[in-house]
Amino acid sequence: MIETYEQRKRIKNVRWILFWVAMMQTVATLVVNAAVSFMAKPSAEFVMIRMYLQLGIIEIIAFMIPILLYARTGWSSAGRSAQQELKLLPFSPWAGLFIACMAVGGQFIMVVLKIPGVLLMQGLGYTEPSQTGLLTAGAGTLFLGLLCTAVLPAFFEEFILRGFVFSVYEQHSTRVAILFTTILFALLHGSVEEFLGILFLGAMLSFVLVRTGSLFAAMLYHFGTNATALFLEYTLQLYSTQVMEVPMMLIYLFAGAFFLFVIGLFLFIRFVPRRKKVRAKRDGKLLVQSIFSAPVILCIALEVILNFVTRSRI
Repeated sequence: MIETYEQRKRIKNVRWILFWVAMMQTVATLVVNAAVSFMAKPSAEFVMIRMYLQLGIIEIIAFMIPILLYARTGWSSAGRSAQQELKLLPFSPWAGLFIACMAVGGQFIMVVLKIPGVLLMQGLGYTEPSQTGLLTAGAGTLFLGLLCTAVLPAFFEEFILRGFVFSVYEQHSTRVAILFTTILFALLHGSVEEFLGILFLGAMLSFVLVRTGSLFAAMLYHFGTNATALFLEYTLQLYSTQVMEVPMMLIYLFAGAFFLFVIGLFLFIRFVPRRKKVRAKRDGKLLVQSIFSAPVILCIALEVILNFVTRSRI
């Protein structure tokens, strides 16, 4: 009974941590947007730098405070081994190579999965803002973009979802942990256009985590996907004329990326043994209760409202 009560308490705590992440993200976004609204916009590259800095500041504020809060209340006083429970463990170089291949190829799959959402939102009269400033971006701007859109999200988002949340739910059932974090990951991005792609990304991140038993492996996949998205957008803008003249180039590019993903996935399954036994218990009731719990509904509502207000990627 004590263990059951402890598990329920921890599950409740991580749900409210998710709410505080969404709340901090909303407040940080509104404050930063209000602050930069008084700044001039002399060039497209300056706008890109400002946007990356905004994303970086919001990512740090929104995730670091809840992480420190939960680390103190949920771990320090309980004497648990954070390294083991959060899977802060190394993985083999070969696994890293296969994960990198899957991450690069997987981003192209996410682009394809984004098409239905884009068409739906266009039909409703909504369009995403273009980022033409990438065309004039220098090496420093691209490095800043890589840091703020790939490095920081890969670390902080994985630490919260595949770290804290996954580890707590896995004590009850690995399947529930996978489904809950995957669905929540997609919902928390609050983007209709990217919902299917983020759902696919969340599933792959959980798969990599369970297979390797390493949170760092999931961080690598997340980083690889986001970094590929940044450089893909930059490359397509830079060579947009050539792509328009020879559209088959785009087909070959996506076909090659899909092949890279399949090969990486095959080698990953073939040569990377599963490190940890999966708790196969099914508990649909816990999954439904978690998704429709008050803190989760509130944080999803905040993310959806914030996304439609700012029309920017979370």
